Amino acid sequence: MSRASAVLLSLALVATTAPALAVDGEEEPLPVDETATLILGAPSTVLTLPDEDGVRDAATLALSSDVATDVTVDVLAADGIGILRTQSVAFAADALSTSIAVPVTDLPAGTLSVRATPAVGDPVSVALTVGSGRPASVALSLSASSIYSWSGSSRPKTTATVVAVDETALAVPFAGSVVASVGGKTQTVSVASSTGAAATATVTGSKLAAGSGSARALVTGAGSDVVASATVPLTVRTTAVTATKVSVSLATIYPSKDGYKDATKIAVRTSTTTGATIPVTGSVKVSRDGKTVTSWKLTSSKAWAATWAGTVSGRIVPGTYTVTVAVKGPEGGTKTSSTKVVVKKGKLVTKTTSTWYSAQRAFDDWMAFDSRSRCAEVGSTSLRCVGATEGFLSVAAVGTFGVPTAVRNSYKYGDGTVRVVLSTTELAGTVAWGYTRTGAETGKSDLVVKGDRSLGRLSLKGSARSIDLAVVLAGKSRFTSDKVKIEYTYKVMSTS
Repeated sequence: MSRASAVLLSLALVATTAPALAVDGEEEPLPVDETATLILGAPSTVLTLPDEDGVRDAATLALSSDVATDVTVDVLAADGIGILRTQSVAFAADALSTSIAVPVTDLPAGTLSVRATPAVGDPVSVALTVGSGRPASVALSLSASSIYSWSGSSRPKTTATVVAVDETALAVPFAGSVVASVGGKTQTVSVASSTGAAATATVTGSKLAAGSGSARALVTGAGSDVVASATVPLTVRTTAVTATKVSVSLATIYPSKDGYKDATKIAVRTSTTTGATIPVTGSVKVSRDGKTVTSWKLTSSKAWAATWAGTVSGRIVPGTYTVTVAVKGPEGGTKTSSTKVVVKKGKLVTKTTSTWYSAQRAFDDWMAFDSRSRCAEVGSTSLRCVGATEGFLSVAAVGTFGVPTAVRNSYKYGDGTVRVVLSTTELAGTVAWGYTRTGAETGKSDLVVKGDRSLGRLSLKGSARSIDLAVVLAGKSRFTSDKVKIEYTYKVMSTS
């Protein structure tokens, strides 16, 4: 068969196997895609470089259509023209929505866009942000801005918290250090975050010196240059004693155990750099002529007190003693303070003194409450009073005695007492008498009894300067006295 015959045969075969063409007026129309309306959701997250570090490496977008169609999804460059990545999505009539994954792989940092275009219909697009992952700013905070250089203190360290963000203001991984400089010393501690979460580092006061300084963070990430945080203030304090003071309740004592200045209370108050109680090493010593006679150990800066009886090995040794406190904290120098205590030999003894006075001297004034009652002197010493008119009160005789100087001087040793003895030679009817401290509302009082009688001892209360006496007669009464005794008891210091 010639070449032409072969061609004809081929054409014949095509003709016999091809579908019949429709006759004019009966052709079937070619299929045409329907116009699709797409909805493209915003990315689930901002993407962050570099790839495969586990930090925002992919974003998802929701895409849906109202009809079955084929869709082209493009990732466009920042200019909105250059196509960086393309993928296809086919929607069937029974599956008109899906999720699109967009990895950060090979994408540049910046504001990109994702565009979805249907086979027939208008495209839709949304913005897609890709961060560089390089720290743009770093934030540093300290859990405590003041710490102490002693490791045993209540606050020997502070925790530095560091966070780095890129230009999208999202946290990014970083590595670097926290550098603290205080008191002429510098401490550098590493800090890193592989996930972008806040990372911490511990700054220790013992590796710095006391003073005021600062700390800052220096970090890098995703190949960036070093980025520094703002500096934050940091103070390091010592745990030391700043001052101590010893005092005594009595600067002069008489250790005879008679109740008068038998012992002195020694008190110590100590201040510290922390403003609180700290451990110390120290002591309180009582010494004389360079020799310690007693001592106490101090282990804390809290207020301390003890009583010293003023004796040496149980004996009273008169002289001037020095009380000294010396304390030292975990850091810093020793602080001292001292005061003096004088020990004297002496013991209180009770002394009694008394004097008889004429009744005329004891009752140097009188007053009548009716025209017929009166008091009159009898002889050179006696005083006679007569209450003539019936009644509750007819006449009264009164007198005042000054407390002797020796008794008033004894008040520093305690209260003295006074006792008055009234000698009555004539008595009829109802007569009362009494004595009291001048100005006091109460004292000793009772009915008069013939003879020498006292109402007992009256305390001078450590301040009385005079004593008042009184005799009071009711109506139809008589009273005569020839003498009165004033007796004092008081304390004096004996050194014998």
